[in-house]
Amino acid sequence: MPALTLALIWVPAAVSVVWVAFFLEGGWERSFTATLWVTVAVSSILYAAIASRSLVLRDLVVLFYPYMFWMAVAALIWEHAEPDSVKQASESMDPWFWSHIVTAVLTYSLLTISAVVALGVILKEQALKRKSPGLLSQRLPAVMEAEALQHRLLLVAEVVLALGLMTGMGAQYWQTGSLIVADHKTLLSLFSFIIIGLLLFAGYKFGIRGRRASQTLLLAYLLVSLAYPGVKFVSEILMRQ
Repeated sequence: MPALTLALIWVPAAVSVVWVAFFLEGGWERSFTATLWVTVAVSSILYAAIASRSLVLRDLVVLFYPYMFWMAVAALIWEHAEPDSVKQASESMDPWFWSHIVTAVLTYSLLTISAVVALGVILKEQALKRKSPGLLSQRLPAVMEAEALQHRLLLVAEVVLALGLMTGMGAQYWQTGSLIVADHKTLLSLFSFIIIGLLLFAGYKFGIRGRRASQTLLLAYLLVSLAYPGVKFVSEILMRQ
């Protein structure tokens, strides 16, 4: 791999990790800003690790890092909107909670990368239908190769999401004595799990591919976004205003 390509992939990821380490030096924060920064860092590291071995994902750098950039901008903006009580570091937490945090971050990061791949498929298909590829679409990978990568990423994300749901129930039982609470975060996570599972099944059984599958994936990503950073944003920022 050329040194320039390697730098384009790994340098932003390394910078984001260093920044998050600096941001959380006082301990873990249950804040919306911390959620965004951790998502940027973990997604970037996963992307760089996979892209180092996958030419398909490497070609999607033109979509991935601009998205990470705007997510980082959002984190910087909302850092000044959050109350100080939210920014305080959390006290020591039980192992179930930490397991749930790890699986939740990994799931959302994997789905973030998968959503970027899905967006690439949609843009590439649109360019092919117009028969007038632009500069961006020419940089994007072939549709079939991107779809194959998207399927593999979804499969891994579904497994990690299942682990996240189980560790979430464990954390809930540890704290309250009940396995599940029908709140917005839990319901949206369950819906996302079902949608991704149906999408994987439809692709295997009926061969559903292309724009329809990618649009369904983006819907699942929207639901997970509402369940993970979205609920935190509403509960810790909007409801405290």
